Amino acid sequence: MSATEAERHELYELAKHHVNDRYAELMMKSLPHEPERLATKDDVAFSQAATRADMAELRTELKGDMAELR
Repeated sequence: MSATEAERHELYELAKHHVNDRYAELMMKSLPHEPERLATKDDVAFSQAATRADMAELRTELKGDMAELR
């Protein structure tokens, strides 16, 4: 569940009291508005595995096509 704008503003105000405005702004810019849309390590690993599988399939097809051309 992502933070509302009011919650983000509250976090900014709290940070501003403990550090200066510049660092509070930097912290808020670093935090995504929709953290649930960020990829997890598992998402990246799954994507890598799927890409490798697709590449292996394409490699097999290409080898077959090249053999036919010969």
